[in-house]
Formats: sequence, C-alpha cells, structure tokens
Amino acid sequence: MSITRGHPSLLRTLNAQGVLKELLTHGELSRPELARRLGLSMPTILDVVSGLIQDGVVTERPSPSTPRGRPAQVLSVAEDAAQIICLDVGGTNIKAGRFNFKRQLMDATSMQTNTTTRTAVLDEIASIVDELMLPNVPNTSIVIGAPGFVRDGIVIEAANLPDWNDVPLQSILEQRFGVPVAVENDVNLAVLGETHNGVAAGLQNVVFFAVSTGLGAGILVDGQLVRGFKGAGGELAFIVPDTDKLAESYGANGALESFAATKHLCRYWNEITGQNVTDPAIVANEARNGSPQAKQVFDQWAKYLGVGVVSLASVLNPEMIVIGGGGAYSFDLIEEQLNTYLKRHLPFPPKLEKSALHDKVALWGGSIIGLDLVVQQLTQSAV
Repeated sequence: MSITRGHPSLLRTLNAQGVLKELLTHGELSRPELARRLGLSMPTILDVVSGLIQDGVVTERPSPSTPRGRPAQVLSVAEDAAQIICLDVGGTNIKAGRFNFKRQLMDATSMQTNTTTRTAVLDEIASIVDELMLPNVPNTSIVIGAPGFVRDGIVIEAANLPDWNDVPLQSILEQRFGVPVAVENDVNLAVLGETHNGVAAGLQNVVFFAVSTGLGAGILVDGQLVRGFKGAGGELAFIVPDTDKLAESYGANGALESFAATKHLCRYWNEITGQNVTDPAIVANEARNGSPQAKQVFDQWAKYLGVGVVSLASVLNPEMIVIGGGGAYSFDLIEEQLNTYLKRHLPFPPKLEKSALHDKVALWGGSIIGLDLVVQQLTQSAV
C-alpha cells in the first residue's frame, strides 16, 4: 500500500524503505514487480530506484530469464552497503558476529566475559565491536543482546554481570561509535532468530525457552515481541513450581530457576550418588548410557521444566515452544516427558522443538533489528 499524501521527503523516505524491504525479502525484483507489490506508480519507482542505485545501495543486472529482445533488469540490494554488528553478552561468554546488508553472517567471534568490573565489560564490548567493524562500510548498526531486564536501551538489571544496574548501554555505545545502537534482552533476540532463520521460521506465535545457568523466555505474540512493563516479560525464573514454595524467598534467582537451571542436574546427581560432578554433560552422558540414577535425575529435572512449558503454553497458546540454551543439548532426554505434560494438561498443546541456531541464535535475532536500523539510515540519506 502506498502513501499518497504528506510531506514529499517523508513519502520518498517511506517509499525507499518499502523498496529496500521488498528486495531484502524477495532477493531480486524488477521495477514493474516493485511497483505492483508496493502499489506505486512506475515514475515513483523509477525515481526512488534511481536514487538508491546512485547511492550504491541497490544494484541491477540483466534478468537471466528474459526470453528474447532487450533483457529486463532485476534489482537487488548491494551486500556491502551496510554492516550489522551483533553481540550476545553473557555472564560467561560474549558471542559476536558481523552481518552484511543481505543479513549473511560474514564473521564471528567469542571470548570469555571479563566480569571483574562494569568498566571491564564495557571495554570488552567496545573492543569486540572494533575488531569486527569494517572501516569502509558506509552504514553500520550495532545490536546488543543483554541478560536481565532491558528497557529503552537501558540494562535495568543483569544479575550475572558486575554492577549492571541502570546501565545506559545504548547511549554509551552510540557516543563511542557514532552509529545507531539497539539494546535488547538476549532471549527476545533469540525468539526473533528462530522465527526468521531457525526451526520456527514463518510462525507468529512462538516462545523461546532458554534453559541454562538461568531461565528465561522470549515471547512472540502475533509477530510482536512481548517485553512487559519493566522489560521483565518472560522472566520464567520467577514461576513458583508448587504451593510449598510460596512461603520461601528465592531472591534474584527465582523459584523455578532454583530447581530447573542446568546446574541443578549436577546437584540432583551428586545427592543421589555422593559424587561431586560439576558438568551437566556428564550426567547427560550417564543417562544416554542407561544409568537408572541419571534417568531419575532427568525425570526430576523434567518435572520442573514441565511446570515452565505448561505455564507458558497455557497463558500464551503459542504454535511452538523452542528449547534453547545449554539445556537444549539434553533435549533428547526430556522431549518425550515434556510433550506428555503438554498433551496431558492443555487443550491445544504447542509443538516442542530444539533450537536450530544453537549459540548464535541471539546474533541472528539481532541482525533483524540491526537491519531495520540500517534501512532507516540508508533511506534517510537517499532523500
């Protein structure tokens, strides 16, 4: 649908954004196809496309499918016209990647988080961005996935990072690099990643259930992220798994996280065996090798996770719940039990799947938000 009234520069910006989004979605299109899809006149399309080609944002080439005569020209975005730097900042590691304008992952890195001080973490973030950012790309955006509560570019609280309360991360990085920056909860980015590039591609109602050293949920309802009043939407850690635990306080960890985080696999195993195992993968391997004690551990763990998935599904009625984080590596050991709980307690149980994007899922989600930022940059400069 085109906008036919309004300020000319605003209309040109909106039309340019429409052209770029169509090309980013469909790859290659001709000018008549763009006019038809956007409901714009051919003179308008010719004008907008000419400006985008002149600015090096769009390229054209002869269509290989033209049967005879003068070949039609097809348009596509110039992959080197922009770059998106995405970081997933965790209490243990920082993962990062650079995407081009076609949202292809061109480079990736990971390093252990320096959690000595707030300044140390900020310096490490800046250093990673410097490492990944190419100097001669005309348009850049940065997207940070942060743990904890995030609202309006501010990390309100991140329990796994030192002194991370009310950190204005967006403004800090925008001042440092002079490019648009977005800051989002890491699990919110994860659900975007799975619904655009992962196992939930194309779905509009999806929950990404991150099971790791903490618990959290990224929620997509009718294609929109649910963030909540203080950016604490989806903080599954605070579900109380049974009435006996209502009288107790579990602090910042939350009640459910105090029983269902992956580290508790080791606790349950050690309580049964008297060992001192600290790696959940060891318990998982024991279960796959047929250990009845390990099976007992996973049965207990799956009950707490079952409270989480049933609660999520009963409130949100998603099409799919995606299990991600470190707990996803044990998905084969809990899948059947969790599906049983969902079918037993819900009239419309969602499909349950393991994350397809693993430890890069938040980076892929960040590239969605970063792409919107660079499209805004490019179209504003093209008017």
